[in-house]
Amino acid sequence: MLDRDELLNSYDWNKTRKLKKLSVEIQNLPSQFEINPYLAEMRKCLERISGVILDDQLQELVRSADYIQRLVYETKDIQGIPYVSRIRDEQQDSEGKTKQFQMEIRWMPLHLVDIVVKLDSFMKSKPKS
Repeated sequence: MLDRDELLNSYDWNKTRKLKKLSVEIQNLPSQFEINPYLAEMRKCLERISGVILDDQLQELVRSADYIQRLVYETKDIQGIPYVSRIRDEQQDSEGKTKQFQMEIRWMPLHLVDIVVKLDSFMKSKPKS
């Protein structure tokens, strides 16, 4: 149980308009109230938000994971760990020819590819709500 008055007195609720509005809502609560129902509702809202974001981005992640899996499969008989390299022009001369470049090496996040594939399978098996 939370004490409404203690909660209102323990924080500066006048910092923003949203906090002021929230303090009015808290003032309308009983003097003692249970916080768990509010936390449960917040959790449900966060799950819905997360689901929308995941649905929106999952297909792009799956396409990327498929692409990386195809690349790795093509190198399955080669020893070593696959990586991605990127070369950037750092300096060019007056004719536009590269005088200096920078090379970056990034290891392929194969563990993330596996997670995306498993997540996609899980989401496809999950009933739509």
